[in-house]
Amino acid sequence: MVQRQALLDVPKRLTEWLNQPAPTDEDFAKIASPDLKVLIEYPGTPPTYQGALEVAKKTHVAFPDIKFQVRDAIVDELQQKAFMWHAVAGTHEGYSS
Repeated sequence: MVQRQALLDVPKRLTEWLNQPAPTDEDFAKIASPDLKVLIEYPGTPPTYQGALEVAKKTHVAFPDIKFQVRDAIVDELQQKAFMWHAVAGTHEGYSS
């Protein structure tokens, strides 16, 4: 069974990736599995690995100074899941569809 800290490491690395000025495909591939499924769908975007990557990139265009700050984390070692809640701040400068 995966330990608590190892489960928390993935969302921690995802938060670090999201806080990069320009998140890269290569770095996302080190964090997420190609069979990733997005549980809360963003309209007009597939709930997949590619869709998650697309939304992150568009979000960084719309909010160039965006910052994600972890507010809370919950780990379920039995189900091998980690959940994180973020506070997000940034200046909206437009979103391309």
